[in-house]
Amino acid sequence: MTKKGTVQACHVCGDTTHIIRFGAVSCRACAEFFRREVVSKSKIFYKCSRPCQLNKKIRKTCRSCRYQKCLQIGMMVTVVSSRKPVIQTDCSPSFNFLGGLRESYEKLESAREKTFGSKGDISGIAVYCSYKEFDNVFAIDIRLISNYFLSFFRERRQISADQESILSENFIVPFILMEYTFRSMGERNVGAFENKKKLTTGTPSYILPNGKWFDSLHLNELYPDRECKDEAGRRYQKMHEQYWNSSDRMLKGPLDRVQLDNSEMLLLSALIYWDFGITHQSEECIETCHQMRKIVIEELADYEKSKLPHGDHSIRVMEIMGILQYIHKASYVIKECGLVVKIYGLNGKDCPLYEISDG
Repeated sequence: MTKKGTVQACHVCGDTTHIIRFGAVSCRACAEFFRREVVSKSKIFYKCSRPCQLNKKIRKTCRSCRYQKCLQIGMMVTVVSSRKPVIQTDCSPSFNFLGGLRESYEKLESAREKTFGSKGDISGIAVYCSYKEFDNVFAIDIRLISNYFLSFFRERRQISADQESILSENFIVPFILMEYTFRSMGERNVGAFENKKKLTTGTPSYILPNGKWFDSLHLNELYPDRECKDEAGRRYQKMHEQYWNSSDRMLKGPLDRVQLDNSEMLLLSALIYWDFGITHQSEECIETCHQMRKIVIEELADYEKSKLPHGDHSIRVMEIMGILQYIHKASYVIKECGLVVKIYGLNGKDCPLYEISDG
């Protein structure tokens, strides 16, 4: 493999690349073409006078010359043949992917209920948590997510153990941010209920798996050890307010607008897991993630079509896909907030999310 950042020209079509694939410097498109031809084992018939001129704009015009060029530059059939299939049978389109996600999520929710007990005050009055309880809930929940939800992905392992660890570590923080926000969609703390339904105006509030709340207008509840009467205390509170306000703009607001249902949230979580462009991620893992994301998106499209059989469901699919960028932005803010909190030694500096973000 060439060094990352060393840009070269694909030896088949001339497109830019920096990766050796199947034994030769080639772009992703030509490498995927070569892999398909080898795996299909179909006979290639020549329909030209040979050899055709190939470049990135007309590389698809002559299949036979393109395949011969792949062989000429050193791409090896044996390398393709020796690889395990990227997609295994249990993740084929016939596999009920969403059903497996639902089952794993139900196991997670059941484990949370057993671990944390009842989900808050049945009277509907918000019970706030302190940052110490906040951190403790995160630490426990990370373990539960790993044991009961990430197991769904591990059971379908198509990559090496070290690459699986990279995907799992990259998954935890974005999933928690998205799923905690999802469980709090539409929740607004106004200290009262009307006909046993939570009101939908006021300050955005978040609900933890143990049923307790926190929000940016009650930081004195979240960080009770620090008085805000002196100048240092006011600066301290201001820093945390900025983070929670940013979190609302970046993630809670968009999720409230889109109003995901449970199935959409679960399929979105699969897209978070099969991410690409992660530090130390192998080329084979990236290819696997692309394949898996395609399956997930197809299942999402089928699900939306089942909800709207006679309408245009493509807009809804794109709306849901757009949430991913907000999740990534919120994850970046967590990392930056963790650095600032640790530099100034603020309460909450030991939050497990900061530890994972530091990687």
